[in-house]
Amino acid sequence: MSDPSPSSLPSPPASPSPAVPAPPRLAADPVRVVVGIGSLAIVGYGSWCITTGWTAPGVPLRLVAGSDSALYLEESKLPWTSGDMYTGSGPFLYLWLLKLTGQSLRAAVMVQSVFAAFAWSVLAISVAAAIRHRILRVVAAAAIMLLAFAPGVVLWNDASATESLAISLSALVVALVLRVVESATTRRVVALTAAVVVLAFARDVRAILVLIAVPVLVVLAVIRPGARRAVAAVVVAGSLAGVTALGLSNAADPPRWYYPAFETIALRIATQPDGPESLAERGYPRSRWVDELSNPNFFFVVATDRQWTRMEEFDELERWVHREGQATMREYLLTHPGWVAS
Repeated sequence: MSDPSPSSLPSPPASPSPAVPAPPRLAADPVRVVVGIGSLAIVGYGSWCITTGWTAPGVPLRLVAGSDSALYLEESKLPWTSGDMYTGSGPFLYLWLLKLTGQSLRAAVMVQSVFAAFAWSVLAISVAAAIRHRILRVVAAAAIMLLAFAPGVVLWNDASATESLAISLSALVVALVLRVVESATTRRVVALTAAVVVLAFARDVRAILVLIAVPVLVVLAVIRPGARRAVAAVVVAGSLAGVTALGLSNAADPPRWYYPAFETIALRIATQPDGPESLAERGYPRSRWVDELSNPNFFFVVATDRQWTRMEEFDELERWVHREGQATMREYLLTHPGWVAS
């Protein structure tokens, strides 16, 4: 009897294939969910502000405009190479924003809102990453995004002013500091250094803060030798940027400290109980027009486009502010810390 051909033999029973596990479901990171919701709220508020009414062609109804807004718009029309753009009424970073957006206040507001959402998101994620407890990470991220949406912060995103960029850049710098402390990679050090430099040109006060931070960073480098490379880059770049920013501020005509000093003295110090006496000791000029500046309604009328600079009634006061303004304000602030804190 012949052997059966291989094709006629029964096939062996197939071995059961191993069960393939279903791919795990990716749970949403609660920190990123919180940050995403906060970012949408910030950008959404900016969008709402520029689309819900108009007071004039191209001027959003809810846009916050100060006495310097019209000057910023005019100065942003200067050529990129014009020295007046860099020694004008305000730091040139905001003027660049207006120039890049074609002097469109709506576009500037949206850029400020989007950048604010980005900066505060990076800060929230950076803080959360430094916390081990899962619930506390979410709480910390939520607290930061709530701060970003607080009225005293988010309203500046819809302002024709320098504050929004300065606040957002400050948040970004803090976030990058946390990242560098965690791991001082080249990319993080470069990002932090660039952010510090840009911050110095966002607002004159920020330039001063950058210079104040330099000795603190030097102490940090002594305490933590591993951070010396990062600290050296930030110290050198920050010092150069801070000195340059303040140099441009003082090169303005008049220097940019002049108008804040004028407002602080005439509208705020002069209305304090001991204000008139303190100012009189320094020869503060008095007249009906000068005394009327303590009325906010009158002050902001003459402050619009800085009309007082063209009014003879304030010539003597202008000369006094140039001569005594900085020293008077510095002395009053140092001797009235409670008033400053309030």
